[in-house]
Amino acid sequence: MRPHLISALLLIVTSPISAISSAYAQNPGTDIELTQALAEVTKQLQTTPDAPDLLFRKGVILTKLNQTDAAIAQFKALIEHSPMLPEAHNNLAVLYAQQKQYQAAQDALQQAIATHTSYATAQENLKAIYRQLASIAYNRALNSSTASTPRMESPLLLIEELPQAHEKHLIAAAAEPVEADNQPIIQAPQETPKLAPAADLSLVDDAIEAWAQAWSAQDVTLYLSKYSADFMVPDRLSLNEWQNIRRARLTKPRFIEVTTSQLKKLQLDDYLVSVSFKQHYASNTFKDNTNKQLLLKWEQDRWLIIQENEIK
Repeated sequence: MRPHLISALLLIVTSPISAISSAYAQNPGTDIELTQALAEVTKQLQTTPDAPDLLFRKGVILTKLNQTDAAIAQFKALIEHSPMLPEAHNNLAVLYAQQKQYQAAQDALQQAIATHTSYATAQENLKAIYRQLASIAYNRALNSSTASTPRMESPLLLIEELPQAHEKHLIAAAAEPVEADNQPIIQAPQETPKLAPAADLSLVDDAIEAWAQAWSAQDVTLYLSKYSADFMVPDRLSLNEWQNIRRARLTKPRFIEVTTSQLKKLQLDDYLVSVSFKQHYASNTFKDNTNKQLLLKWEQDRWLIIQENEIK
């Protein structure tokens, strides 16, 4: 084994998590070297079985070794021990997505965001899951029932290190004396983060109707309020650019009339539903009938649009 990799592997079991992750990121190693690293981490865990940094590192190494089932079990064990670590939930989602368990991946990412509402990586990964679910629903809307599940555009982002804030917390917790009854180093919260209650599917039709009515009324503010902040903007536009385009298109005609018919709903999970329908548009300058698909997400007790497609 190369000397610099030996040093990196030693760092994995002797250094704080930031040093571990830095060495590992710079020297990912071969399968043989990763296997050696796994053995060292496993050995260290025999002495400190409740060390979250080591538990996390073991999960990352197992992931890198493509030992998916073992990695899933590892991150689940870490979450049971330290449920407030968003990185563990995020990485569990990465593994579920690799197995095409997109609902499980979404649930894990929502748990990550529930522990840390501004966690950017989990939010980006969740948008990727939404895009994948929308792609699946789009294929079904095209009646391609025999088509295989489309591959994700790119894999979800794996977190390979814990941030400094978590590192300091873990080190401080490890330095605290352990009670006589052998309690774990870091006590888990009494309750894990809870997701929002299941969505009300009976309100889907009303949401589509309200969106069409706001468009017809040329009420830009009301119309844009029907879209989620997570809306997947087409054509690589920014959300602000897309909103400006829609504002111009809503206000320019003298009148607009939008109606829908033949709604077909496909529930993707408790929080997502795909709706396909015929859209009838008329204004003083243009008239068109198109097949439309909207992907709706349940947020704050209402359905909001996170993706919009025309079905060719």
